[in-house]
Amino acid sequence: MNHEKFMKIALQQAQLALDNQQVPISCVIVRDGEVIAQGYNLTSKSPIHHAELVAMNNIDTTIPFDLYVTVEPCIMCASALMQTNVNCIYYGASNSKFGGCGGVVTIVPEEPWKQLKLEGGIMENEAIELLKQFFERPNEKKAKM
Repeated sequence: MNHEKFMKIALQQAQLALDNQQVPISCVIVRDGEVIAQGYNLTSKSPIHHAELVAMNNIDTTIPFDLYVTVEPCIMCASALMQTNVNCIYYGASNSKFGGCGGVVTIVPEEPWKQLKLEGGIMENEAIELLKQFFERPNEKKAKM
C-alpha cells in the first residue's frame, strides 16, 4: 500500500482545517485500498470533534480498516480506536504531550489475539509545518490557555 498517497490526502484535509482556523490535524480511513472516510479537527465547535472521531462517525467500525492521521492520535482517540476493528494506524508527527500510540502511553487492544500495527513519521515534516502555521497565526477560534 502506498502510505504517502493516503497521507497526502490527509495533509490536504489538514490544510482545509487550517484554512478554516481549526487545528490542522486530519485523517483518512482506508479499506481495501480505497478512501472511505475523511475528517479534520472541528475542536472549536466541540472539544471531542477530533479528526479521527469525525471520520469514524461516518463508517461501520466493525469492518476492518486502516487509519492515516497527520498527528499521532491522542489518548482519547487511541482509546476510541481500540473499540473498533482498526488494523493499522499510520501517522505523521508524534504527539509527545498527548499521544496514545507511543508518545505518552501506548493504548493497546484488550483482545490478546488482535494485532495492531502502528507506524509513525510518514510525511512528518509536512504535518509539523501545518501545526507551526496554525500556532504562529492570529486566530480567533484558537483555544485560550
